[in-house]
Amino acid sequence: MYKLFLCLRYLRRRRIAFFAVAAVCLCVAMVLIVVSVMGGFLEMVKERSRGMLGDLVVESGALQGFPFYEEFIHRVKTDLPDEIHEATPVIITYGVLRFPREQITKPVQIVGLRLQETYEVNEFRDGLFYEQYYPGTTTFEPAGEPFYGYTLTRAPDTHMGFTLGDAILPDEFESAWERWLAQASRREKTEAEIDDRMEYERPGFFRRIPSERLVLDPEPGWLDPELPGVILGTDLCASRLPTGEYERYNWRGEQVSLTFVPFSPA
Repeated sequence: MYKLFLCLRYLRRRRIAFFAVAAVCLCVAMVLIVVSVMGGFLEMVKERSRGMLGDLVVESGALQGFPFYEEFIHRVKTDLPDEIHEATPVIITYGVLRFPREQITKPVQIVGLRLQETYEVNEFRDGLFYEQYYPGTTTFEPAGEPFYGYTLTRAPDTHMGFTLGDAILPDEFESAWERWLAQASRREKTEAEIDDRMEYERPGFFRRIPSERLVLDPEPGWLDPELPGVILGTDLCASRLPTGEYERYNWRGEQVSLTFVPFSPA
């Protein structure tokens, strides 16, 4: 009580002491703000860096690549089974990508990877647009181009014998979409509606069933030929709007031609 009395009396008699108190408060506030901002910035950098990279990257400084990488990965995983959860090779080179439908050719950086192993070492899966709404449908396996069709409602009074109902995707995508809807939050569903580029409330960009096939077989399916898969970067399959958002203009499964030159004989 005596200390409090002395402090209050000192502050009332010497008003200049309030400036010292204000300066101390300001310095403490500056320290707290700087620590919080820089701490959050550090966490953001660490999170973003690991989004496309692993915790540890071993690379070669030459364009010819990393020789004997399979043996190296096997040795690391064998010698350090507790420290190394997963390791995967990544090959980076350069080439030319062509869109036959639009007659557009672009220079690109090509990244060769093993998809499932890459999912284990970083957060690459989280950045894939279609993997968000159709989990498990992204693959490099040969496949045709998916197109959506319609459910059928029997109607004998029509010349076709049926009427078209709701538009649906092939079973693989439709079931994945239903799984996502079952666990998605209301906010995610709203964002999916904003991302919608189709006429029947499915996000993404799929080709409509060809009109010549609509009368005979309106079910969804695949367009030939079957080709190996490739994942395109956002700037290759979408255009940036003035608002900063992206608008997709390439179908999922659209055919592209990729040309590259190896930097080594092997």
